[in-house]
Amino acid sequence: MDVQNSKQICDLRTAFPRVPEDALAGLSHHDPVTSLTTSTDADIVYESLADWMIGHSSVCIGTILPGLWLARDGTIQATPLPTRIVSALARMSITVWGEVVEWSPSFLLDVHGFGEGSLRTFLTVAAQVSAEACSLQRPPTASPLTDSFEARCRPPMPDFKIIQLRRVADWAINEARAMTVGEFLAAWSRADLPEDIALLRDSLHAVPLILAFPGVAQVSRLESLVRDLYGVLNKRTQLIFFGRISLNSLRTREDLSNELGVTRERVRQLALRAEERVREAVTTPRFVPILWRAHALRIALGIAVPSDMPHFHEVTGQILEDVSKSGRERVLDVLLWLAGPYSWSSASGWLCAAEMPESEILTSFCDDRDRVDLERLRAHLSASGLLPVVQPAWLEQVGKIKYVEGNWLVWTGNVTDKAIRILEIWGRPATPEELVVAIDEGRDVKSSRNRFFEDERFMRVEINRVGLRAWGMEEYSSIAEEMDQELERRGGSADIKDLIETLVARFNLRENSVRFFANAPPPPQESLPGPRRGRAGRRPGKFPACEQ
Repeated sequence: MDVQNSKQICDLRTAFPRVPEDALAGLSHHDPVTSLTTSTDADIVYESLADWMIGHSSVCIGTILPGLWLARDGTIQATPLPTRIVSALARMSITVWGEVVEWSPSFLLDVHGFGEGSLRTFLTVAAQVSAEACSLQRPPTASPLTDSFEARCRPPMPDFKIIQLRRVADWAINEARAMTVGEFLAAWSRADLPEDIALLRDSLHAVPLILAFPGVAQVSRLESLVRDLYGVLNKRTQLIFFGRISLNSLRTREDLSNELGVTRERVRQLALRAEERVREAVTTPRFVPILWRAHALRIALGIAVPSDMPHFHEVTGQILEDVSKSGRERVLDVLLWLAGPYSWSSASGWLCAAEMPESEILTSFCDDRDRVDLERLRAHLSASGLLPVVQPAWLEQVGKIKYVEGNWLVWTGNVTDKAIRILEIWGRPATPEELVVAIDEGRDVKSSRNRFFEDERFMRVEINRVGLRAWGMEEYSSIAEEMDQELERRGGSADIKDLIETLVARFNLRENSVRFFANAPPPPQESLPGPRRGRAGRRPGKFPACEQ
């Protein structure tokens, strides 16, 4: 039969035996194939055929497009397919059309780098190649393929010692009385196994999973899956969806409404619809690996984490280890949205997936001296979902507690508040210098001393030390005042040596300073109009009453 007769005999029914007429975009089954291949609307028909094949994804491509058997030796690279699709097939050692005729569209989706968009493009070109082949030669009247696709297209399962596994199961059921898979695994882990069963178990331990499940292989697919996930949204909703979930390039509804020329309310509606579409898509077998990775991210981050913490960078580095540098931001945005969604907390600067415990909870875990029960607090933080590795950062940045000499103290307020907590822990007076060192915030000693002396909660108990007024200690004012008061307590006179020793011991004074004030002459009488004037408020004639 010559070529011209072949063209006349080969109609669209013969070229596409499984495809209904409504998928031919206005053409009839009785039209010759050349009416399609020479039509200006051919691309529309090929795309319609691709959509029909995706809707019947379990049927072999060679059954739907028998013309591919005629073009089976033609190279796929010679067609106008994008390089990424050709490369993805080449990695599976598929270079000619004859190597895909036994595959189904659903099986092509398992090829790394193939998403729904790539599949539609590939099937469109395949329909064109098949039609052009049928325009030159009549395809086989009966397809070499049957419809039992799975048994042919998937490679046979290699022997992974299934007989040995059955023997272990036989022992578990009959001797260990295992009735469920869980009980079988528990029996499998026992230490008192019979020698032959123990040997079989050890042998099976070393069997690679890929031999037991050859259809499940470890592939770097996360980035391509996220890229293919875009395909469930049109370009406008893609812009809205990723603009609203992005952490580093977040777009406001106002920005998006201005760019798209719609109202903010319409942006909100489209964003919600896009989120619903994406959440629905990631529950399908095709995209569920994205959901698995998002789950792993949530487990590794907990409810909140500071973004500048090494733990955050370590976790995201592991989660994105199979993602290219250029694709990491987009993939991480999707994973964080699915895992939380996570968002920045403006109050703390943390990345949060839920309401993070605030510092106010400390009141439930500290005593009246602001000492924190760290064990109970950590238990509460863990129950709230804050990971132990993150809790030290929370204690420092949010809870603001500090470890001081065996105690965890609430570390909020000003310098006087913190000094009071330290004095309560020490239970003794201290110099301003000691307190500033204990506070350890690089504060100025002089200004801190002035604030201590001005605060009514403090009292000066020695010349260089302060204590808490609540302690009920004797307050120190000045050497002259203290000497004056001590003389009054003694009836107006005292042995100077004993007076000096008393004041030195009571207020930690220097002996020479006290002696200087005791021996100093009183000011002139006429300069004292009031009852208490003179140096440091000293009454005239009082110190000379000291017995030398």
